[in-house]
Amino acid sequence: MKTVFTISILICMMLIASIAWSKIIHVPGDQPTIQGGIDATIDGDTVLVADGTYTGEGNKNLDFKGKAITVASENGPENCIIDCEGDGMGFFFHSGEDSSSVLGGFTITNSSETYGGGIKCEGSSPTIENNNIFNSFDHGIAIVSGSSPIITNNRIQNNALNGLDIWNNANPEITHNVIVNNGHGIQVVWNCFPVIWSNTFEGNDIGITCNDGASPIIGGSLEHANDFLGDNFFAVEIQDSTNINANYNYWGTVVEVEIQAVIYDY
Repeated sequence: MKTVFTISILICMMLIASIAWSKIIHVPGDQPTIQGGIDATIDGDTVLVADGTYTGEGNKNLDFKGKAITVASENGPENCIIDCEGDGMGFFFHSGEDSSSVLGGFTITNSSETYGGGIKCEGSSPTIENNNIFNSFDHGIAIVSGSSPIITNNRIQNNALNGLDIWNNANPEITHNVIVNNGHGIQVVWNCFPVIWSNTFEGNDIGITCNDGASPIIGGSLEHANDFLGDNFFAVEIQDSTNINANYNYWGTVVEVEIQAVIYDY
């Protein structure tokens, strides 16, 4: 009994120590740039970014470098803007990050990167939540090469190509996002199996397009229904893909023939 009690005390002490060792790095208070803040962290730390518009070197093409940290704004995306000024990405995850690497609370705008976007995940699976991804000259978020990020509660709007571009064995979880006025809201290609639940689509050329062996779950139950409130051509376009579960979504109508008109399968 004494041994168990001693072990319990040691575990509690270790937990307290881990909390005490975690630190918050303020930008620009402690570090002048967002990348400077990230570089000063270790696993478990938080980079907290003050209100303002951040541009230039050290404030774009931002890299977590595989760290299990949180990078967040102090007061939400309306108040903290990363402006890529038409050159580069906001964030690039490519070092095996997992869900303990968390990005939240930014507006990321004016990105331009071939095969990239406001955010790109390549072989990495971070948590991306509560951001605005606006006005990319390419994609809002690019998810490639085995990445399985959690993408939740973001507004993805006015991106020239796709709101989310998913390809090459990527399997993200995409939930509770508003995806508006993009080329394609979501494009899924090349053997990808994403979960697409409880999102709102409106004003995209096509809500979701699937091809080359992509098999997403689009809704699939009443609990996880997506809202398709009117895209310019089709809600869902299917090309060379099979096993797509798109049951239990709201298609802007309950009339079966009208629902069939917004799903294009060929």
